Amino acid sequence: MHPDLPSTARPPRLPRRHPLRLRLRTSLATLALALVALAGAVPATHAQDPGSQDPGSQTTDPPDAAACDEPGKNRQCTEFGSLAMDTQRDIRGQPIDLAATFTLATTYPEQGGRWLLVSVRSAEEDGSDPVTIDLVRFASGGSTIPAARIEQPDPSELNVWVETLDVPVGAPVDLDLRVGATERGAFRLETLVMAFDRGYAPMKDAAGADASLYASTLLGVNQETDAGRTGGGGSRFDGVSIPAPATDALLGLLALAALAARRSRP
Repeated sequence: MHPDLPSTARPPRLPRRHPLRLRLRTSLATLALALVALAGAVPATHAQDPGSQDPGSQTTDPPDAAACDEPGKNRQCTEFGSLAMDTQRDIRGQPIDLAATFTLATTYPEQGGRWLLVSVRSAEEDGSDPVTIDLVRFASGGSTIPAARIEQPDPSELNVWVETLDVPVGAPVDLDLRVGATERGAFRLETLVMAFDRGYAPMKDAAGADASLYASTLLGVNQETDAGRTGGGGSRFDGVSIPAPATDALLGLLALAALAARRSRP
């Protein structure tokens, strides 16, 4: 059992969506004048290339928001990084392979970032969960990333906890899934990435909001997959065996993040 983690049993459920709007605060006029004067006095320096990273660093330049749009992808870019999923996929009687790909710009080492949560969920407003999720691979550059804990309390929910030191900064990370459905209709599969310190306080972005990444895929199910559901009902461990950090405070935090994210999306 990891000494930093509580011994409670159930991980938080995936919240719906998360707001990632940076709120810029205006500076005082006197400060602006001072900065202009300073800019004229200091020699120009070469800017770091976007996405570049110093060796051993846990921070790199965030993705360019103007280049965030990608055809066929539901993608979000913030100072935390970027996360992308297919905009829409069809299920026609056989499970499909679906990936959530994210690239971190930082793990907030200056705030003591320790844990990364990658959470996938599909749940309908009526409480049903017809979508099934199976984890195929969690890797970067062909190398598996060791998860501290993989929780799947039911077939429609998957929570992967990993130490930030095991997640590369500035390199794509793939969460490969196999997705099916037991009912016909349209359903949404959502992925949320959040970072926490060792006490499970969320990392904050420059605007003071909880740092997170959100993306989703709309699933059109024309024909159900096999009724047998292989996912759910327990935990699997790829790395250090740790208990799930399921505190009431964390559950409430994730629920608020989900609600805010849902409202922020078009």
